[in-house]
Amino acid sequence: MGLLGIVKVECFHNLTTDEHLHRSRALAGRVLAATHVKEEAKSVATEWKEKIREIEAEASDLVRIVESGQELRQTECQETLAADGSTVAITRLDTGEVVGSRRANEKDLQLSMAMAVDEKRGSKARGTDRDFSSLHLPADGSDG
Repeated sequence: MGLLGIVKVECFHNLTTDEHLHRSRALAGRVLAATHVKEEAKSVATEWKEKIREIEAEASDLVRIVESGQELRQTECQETLAADGSTVAITRLDTGEVVGSRRANEKDLQLSMAMAVDEKRGSKARGTDRDFSSLHLPADGSDG
């Protein structure tokens, strides 16, 4: 039986006091680092969850729009005071559809009177304060 050679094999060794202290400090540092990383992961997870909620809410809104074929948009409308002065009709300018009404208030009545006065002054200045309601014009716009 002869010597075959020297090899390295992992074996347990008893730590010296200095090695034990060094490893203890390293352990404490790693435990602390893990705690910080876990806290950061929770914070980031909360941020990502919020982003996911926002995206899902947008998707939900889009589903409703696609399914109904309609969406709410700001649309220019005109307000018209009823002849009796009690209500204001709200009419879309693009389609002419009446989309709502409300009870007239004092401001509406004052504005209506001021506009009527301005209109009367303007028509007199232009010489168009005559009543043409009795004229019968063809509906097709021809001379007749």
